[in-house]
Amino acid sequence: MFSTLLVFAPLALLLVLAVTTKRMAESMTAAVALAMLILHKQNFISGTLESFYKTLCGSSFQMVLMMMTLFGGVIELLKVSGGLKGMSDLVARYAKGRRKPMILAWIMSLLLFADEYLDAITVSLSMSSITDRNKIPREHLAFQVQICACCICALIPFTSWIGFSLGLIKDFNMGFIDYVKAMPMMIYPILMIILALLIAVGVVPKVGVLRKSYERVDTGGETYVEEVRGSSMIDSGDFSDVEARSPIYAIIPIIAIVAGTVCFDNDLLHGALIALIVQFVMYMATRIMTLDEFFAIFFSGVKSLTQLTVILFLGFTLSETCKKLGFFDIVIGAATSSLPPFMIPAIGFLITALCVFTMGGCWIVMLITVPVFIPMAMAVGVDPVLSLAAVMSGVTMGYGLCIYSDTVFVCSMGTGVSNLTIVKSIIPYSLTIGAISTAFFIALGLLL
Repeated sequence: MFSTLLVFAPLALLLVLAVTTKRMAESMTAAVALAMLILHKQNFISGTLESFYKTLCGSSFQMVLMMMTLFGGVIELLKVSGGLKGMSDLVARYAKGRRKPMILAWIMSLLLFADEYLDAITVSLSMSSITDRNKIPREHLAFQVQICACCICALIPFTSWIGFSLGLIKDFNMGFIDYVKAMPMMIYPILMIILALLIAVGVVPKVGVLRKSYERVDTGGETYVEEVRGSSMIDSGDFSDVEARSPIYAIIPIIAIVAGTVCFDNDLLHGALIALIVQFVMYMATRIMTLDEFFAIFFSGVKSLTQLTVILFLGFTLSETCKKLGFFDIVIGAATSSLPPFMIPAIGFLITALCVFTMGGCWIVMLITVPVFIPMAMAVGVDPVLSLAAVMSGVTMGYGLCIYSDTVFVCSMGTGVSNLTIVKSIIPYSLTIGAISTAFFIALGLLL
């Protein structure tokens, strides 16, 4: 019993410290230190270094490291060039009021479905100043961007998520058609995306963090307020003191990001590198900055994401350590013992959501839960397509609520709102839709 509790101790410590202190860096460090102590015991020092080396060698973290490096520079260049401000001034002429900017942001999120990072950073970065002008709290923009980025990738059959999922389900004689059949039953991401739009147009009331943020703005407060504790770990994206230039200086690099990502098999790194090259050519050719200024701005942007990159590194390390400690075995084993057949989809949804929420990595959880719940459904006569829909719904719920997922940090990068505030704004809506989704999967488990 005591050894089982120890498995959950690092994650519990992380959540408690993060919520009470609102200091993500210190909370993550403490959680990783405890996890290393539990896993390696008297071999704590050498074992910790070994775990760090393994994280550094992992392809997932290497991708995140390159993305932080490239995007840090690209974003800073977009800001200092004046192109973002120029684009903001242009769009602001047409997106006036509180509804139109949020509807525009929602549509942009749907169009940028190829990659959740691309979705989150492009929409938040390009829309933050527009929502500021229209007295829309940054918390609302961050809330909506996080929901859409985490949910849309599971519902469009041409994303990296779907490619990874197909590789997992092929072992059970399932393929692309089966995934498409599962999409209408992915009730959680469908309802959350619809909910985001209904909140944007004012049909669904704002509660919790969203309600308080609007009360602040309506009483004369700022649309973005840096928190006293737990402030964003990256630049807030404010460029009010930058001279506005032609929107073309931002529009062409953003198009380059999207086109490069799509053309290179939805690989965002290709898009970011192509955008950086385009920026160099444009900014040098038009002489809006010198060569020295270009590289100084680029490295300033990279430097601004150093703390975020370190926290993500610790997050990857914590996730892998919890896996070694047997977190998945304990959670899945406890939930699936003596399970009635009709409950398999609902339990698959809840367990997957819990695992992604606590572990932060969606793909590593899918790698474990898909091979558990799909064959389990097949063995007892439950539709495996329904089980797939439940697992993918759980992924989107857990991913949107995890305080140290890479997407919530990317969203924070573009809006300046802290990761904790973003997640707190989503919680009341997510738990409500999660309860509805659970009932939905129980009902379909009985019917199918």
